[in-house]
Amino acid sequence: MIEQYQDLLRQKKELSEVKLWHDKAMLVQNAIVSGNKALKVGGSYEAAKTAFDKAIDVDPEHTKQMSKLFYKRALINDKFNKITEALEDCSSAINYNPSHHKAWSLRGKLNVSQDLFEEGVKDLTEANKLHSSLENHSQLEEARRRMEKALKIKQTHYQVLCVDRKAPLEVIKKAYRAKAREFHPDKHANAAPEEQEKMESKMKDIAAAHSCLSDPEKRAVYDRKLERMMNDSSDDWEDMFSDDEDEEFDIEDFFVHLFGSLFMNSRGGRFKARMFHF
Repeated sequence: MIEQYQDLLRQKKELSEVKLWHDKAMLVQNAIVSGNKALKVGGSYEAAKTAFDKAIDVDPEHTKQMSKLFYKRALINDKFNKITEALEDCSSAINYNPSHHKAWSLRGKLNVSQDLFEEGVKDLTEANKLHSSLENHSQLEEARRRMEKALKIKQTHYQVLCVDRKAPLEVIKKAYRAKAREFHPDKHANAAPEEQEKMESKMKDIAAAHSCLSDPEKRAVYDRKLERMMNDSSDDWEDMFSDDEDEEFDIEDFFVHLFGSLFMNSRGGRFKARMFHF
């Protein structure tokens, strides 16, 4: 009688464990199905993300499964233009499985798309080392070409404001204000004349970047020119962006627009703020 009872308890425990693992497996399977739907037929991003969030919590010790789940979620984030999230998921996939060449490749492509060419080349080099293929080799060569091109040209408006190419307007404006405060005249009032001139030059670049990127039409034209420049065999950046140089940026107008009512004096070509309150 005691042995039968013990057998019953053991069977019940085994059934409970089986059910637990079944439920976990279903969570992972549902996440993959939801993710595939979002990727192939335009399913809901939120539904796919929620499913993957739950699946990732199922078994953090299962390194191979975790790597696959993070990579799959990276694909979802990439499709829905969640670039920062996609990059983070690629890094997580690589941390769980350093041999996941697809995660290296995707992170490399994402870095290149954000003009982070050095990081992109490193990732694509690793992807090609792990899995040598015509596709990986072509992507690596293209990334190298774009990196070499970028080294020959001046900073883009996106690089000036330190935002990515798909940054929304509110991010553009926030970055603009942060940069303006960083190069606030009061912070450099005691600097040497050469340093003050350098700061004024940077403020003009900041103003130019904001003026362009905060205007949807100007930004669309600029993006087309930028992409054409990066894909063109010519090295003549100045000709490609000559129209951008026609617009003059006044430092006084720049700060009036940014901070509101200001009193600015001009002395010897240099501007100094008399009153700034933050």
